[in-house]
Amino acid sequence: MKIQPQGSRCLIKVKEMESKFGIILSTNNQIIFEKAEVLAVGPKVEKIKKGDEILFKSYNISIIELDKKKKVVFIEEKDIEAIIR
Repeated sequence: MKIQPQGSRCLIKVKEMESKFGIILSTNNQIIFEKAEVLAVGPKVEKIKKGDEILFKSYNISIIELDKKKKVVFIEEKDIEAIIR
């Protein structure tokens, strides 16, 4: 299955997502950053490319389960905090 993000969205695979279940709630107002690999980018994405490793804030995401082993997330380019080089 091939998924092509639209607009300024990126399709990412969060590192270690397979081991996480449920919702993590922070009790002391910490911002939690996650590492991810970019799988695909939309046509309006300017600075991110397929294969980049990124950091993003892990709140307000929708997890898409492609099969039992592969889970991915759509994220807007503006929500990416950093590219890891």
